[in-house]
Amino acid sequence: NDLQDAHIWLEPFFFAPPAPATFDLSEGSFWRELVGDMRSSYRAAPDVRPGANQRELVNPEDASDGWVVSSVCAGEGELLNRVKRRAQRKRVLGQMELRIRDDLKISGCLVSLMREFKKPAAVKMQASTNEIMRSTTSRVCKVHATVLQPDDLWKGFNYGGKWVFFEDHELKQLGKEDGDVGMDLLGFKDRSRLKLYHNMKPAGFYQPTEVIQGSTVALEALVESMHRKEKIAICRYRRSISEVRLVALLPQLRKHEPESGVVAMPYGLFVIQLPFAEDLRDLNLQPPLLREDITPHEFVATRALIQSFTLPEGTAPVATVPNPAMHKFYSYLQAVATAEKEVKVTVDTTLPDAALLAAGEPQQAAFREAFGLSDAPVASSSGAKRQKVEKVETPGCLADWVGLWQQGNLSSQTIPTLKAFCKEQGLPLAGKKDDLMARIHDHLVERTKEDQAMAGGPSDGPKLEKD
Repeated sequence: NDLQDAHIWLEPFFFAPPAPATFDLSEGSFWRELVGDMRSSYRAAPDVRPGANQRELVNPEDASDGWVVSSVCAGEGELLNRVKRRAQRKRVLGQMELRIRDDLKISGCLVSLMREFKKPAAVKMQASTNEIMRSTTSRVCKVHATVLQPDDLWKGFNYGGKWVFFEDHELKQLGKEDGDVGMDLLGFKDRSRLKLYHNMKPAGFYQPTEVIQGSTVALEALVESMHRKEKIAICRYRRSISEVRLVALLPQLRKHEPESGVVAMPYGLFVIQLPFAEDLRDLNLQPPLLREDITPHEFVATRALIQSFTLPEGTAPVATVPNPAMHKFYSYLQAVATAEKEVKVTVDTTLPDAALLAAGEPQQAAFREAFGLSDAPVASSSGAKRQKVEKVETPGCLADWVGLWQQGNLSSQTIPTLKAFCKEQGLPLAGKKDDLMARIHDHLVERTKEDQAMAGGPSDGPKLEKD
């Protein structure tokens, strides 16, 4: 209890002796009695990170016989993986039903597999007492200099260049969708139809629960069948009253660690959020090169370059490289807190491997020669004299904008100029420069169709070609 009150938790891990000997954790053995008594009184470790939901961590430690199997490790690598899995407790996002039809449902829970680890935010403290200061926000009317109450505030949306205002109770009804929370099966598709760019967010993981009896066996049979037939399921996903999405369910079979046989990945379904039609962007990219557009010499040079940069066997950068910015932050924090004279050096493993680059220098030279790439260093802007950029005139009227658009020179205008025209025409101002240009392009197309006279007079700018 003293250790737990000090936020120190003990997790037993045992190394298995060389075969055929086994580690004795049988009933009544010394280690079984010692560790079993400790675990029977364990409480869940709190998540002290900012914004952590403590209600998600109320589950006690496993006091059943299941911990015996998972506590014996066959090697050092397996021990490190176990420790990582213990330190990164799974985060249950909520209970959710998978409805195949009204009278056929599977109960389960959605688990978050990935959560970005962020630096803790600094808090303001009073210098004399080191007490944490509490911040409050007040909104003041610019006209009467009075403090506004929550009832005095409305929220608005820009719709067609005009503001539409809502009260709080009206806004709560906005965007509500019909249906129950959960996933409704729409059908199945071939697994090959799911592309990498379809992933809108990190995938969740759906595991069965026995809230509905028989869900465990039913989901396992569904996963086995989907994996065997190479299918994915398409579902309507609804987690709250205002969030409705389409998701793809990707089957995952149960995986075991080869040496110990412990379950490394349970069976279940990866929940991948799919994009809507409005989420996809038409980038108007150049057509891709065909195989006949590349000469044999260029193809050989490219293949050799890729082979020279192939990472060695056994290296897996994904989810194994520590965040250098995070480690540097905590190194400085530790140095200040403990009054250290020197800060611990942080090794940035995200930098390119110098040895790998040096070993592939012949392939790099052949690639430059094959495609005629210049290896001359680019002159820095500080050492070389900058060329004088000719100032582009700002369009003064709608006809000038039409002429600029016909010449394909909308990109010559700055973002403030594009936003000023959007505001004048009642167009939304959100987005990047490409979004603003696309919005203006569509607007000018519609205006020229509605008002043909705009392109007819000599003083109104260049003529538009009729469709």
